[in-house]
Amino acid sequence: MRFLPALVLASLVACSSSVELPPVSPANVQVFMPWVEPEESYRDLDQFIVDWPGARREEEAIKKLHSQAAEAGADALLVDMIGYGDATPCAVRKRMGLYQDDWGSCGDTERTFVQARAIYFPSLHPELAEKK
Repeated sequence: MRFLPALVLASLVACSSSVELPPVSPANVQVFMPWVEPEESYRDLDQFIVDWPGARREEEAIKKLHSQAAEAGADALLVDMIGYGDATPCAVRKRMGLYQDDWGSCGDTERTFVQARAIYFPSLHPELAEKK
């Protein structure tokens, strides 16, 4: 399992685009939630994964990704997945029924995970077509 972070990092690097766009205002970056695809053809710029503290905090996590997409110059943020969980040793013991209330509190260990892609619409960037 020690190699999993390296595999995730390698897949993120492989997904990054060679296209560089100037940063834009977050107000100009559309957000598409899971299962909603843009009607216009698009290309990936970058992929982001955020691990946010707290359960059911997707709004805050997506806001962070929205800012990152704007910094990358994206036209839109395409949210691929939203998940929730807790893999801390304390939470695992609770799920297995091995946790006793008199052991004290685990604290707030719930997490919100969001995976998304920064995308651009080639039709909005004719200058990129000239470079090919």
